Amino acid sequence: MLKMRNPFGWIRLFATDYLIGFLFLTGLFLAGAALFERSSTVTARRYSLNGKALVMAATAALYVIVILGLLVTSHVLHMSLSGSRWWRFPAIVAAGFPFFASDEWIIRTLGSRWRRLGVALLTRGLLLASVLTGVLILNRESAFLVLIVPLITLFWIGLWFAGGLVHKTLRDPFATALFSALVQGWAFAAWFVIF
Repeated sequence: MLKMRNPFGWIRLFATDYLIGFLFLTGLFLAGAALFERSSTVTARRYSLNGKALVMAATAALYVIVILGLLVTSHVLHMSLSGSRWWRFPAIVAAGFPFFASDEWIIRTLGSRWRRLGVALLTRGLLLASVLTGVLILNRESAFLVLIVPLITLFWIGLWFAGGLVHKTLRDPFATALFSALVQGWAFAAWFVIF
């Protein structure tokens, strides 16, 4: 589908707009499948937006961005948003939210901790393989992703563990998904080259 039309091609991040479009479409598919599969559970639990949890998740994301990103990591990586990167940040957050929400609905509801960890690592490996296959076969103009997707996969694994801390504290799937989407949105908007 991304070969024909990338819904986030207008972001114009070098080779990364393919990755953002891939995450968005994967997230929509997985969130739809999770809602369909667990419709009785979702209806019974009546997932509602908890304003306090969302504010706490946004505060946790701000802490990670400012303390870990701007103060610690900025000595090695460019972590600030300037100029035209600001409008890309909410678009990347919106693109990543369905994926992280489906992650919370599917993986965090599994039984044991080891099972959740195994499924999380397996899904990140499958994402890596899918992105690499898509880039190498269908979208060669995004071939730069072949070099950076393994590092992005490590970032996603770290983000899943950080989201686990937020989930353990807040017990709210929407808040945890918001935290993960905000951190990823900031990182992608800051790291990747605009063309």
